[in-house]
Amino acid sequence: MTRLDVARLRLTLGDRWTVAVKWDDCPAYREGIGKLQGELEGRSVSTRAVDIVAFAGKELVLLEAKDFRPVRRRGAPPVPNAVAYGGRWKELPLEVALKARDTVAGLWGLAATGSSDGLVRSAAAARAAGRLRRPA
Repeated sequence: MTRLDVARLRLTLGDRWTVAVKWDDCPAYREGIGKLQGELEGRSVSTRAVDIVAFAGKELVLLEAKDFRPVRRRGAPPVPNAVAYGGRWKELPLEVALKARDTVAGLWGLAATGSSDGLVRSAAAARAAGRLRRPA
């Protein structure tokens, strides 16, 4: 069983999940595709990452956790969560899509490296099983 703390939430994944990592904390992300950043057409851009990458055998699941509960501070009234109530909730589908796209690109690259790391082996197995497919 794997427990991961993400966005004020504790996620528990059962024994079926052979690999489960906080992707943006993972060295494979930080030292790989996570290094892609810079300016494009006058604006700062960088790769994005889903919160959790999990494998059950050859099956891949990408998880993005969002906690929309109000932030509570001792002795103060609850403060609405900025993501949910600051108007950014309208951008959420695009944000999740960009994170999923960049994460799959990073996993695809890892699978191609042939490293012996568990995450890399799982990515390679998912790729070979057709779970990570190259666009036609």
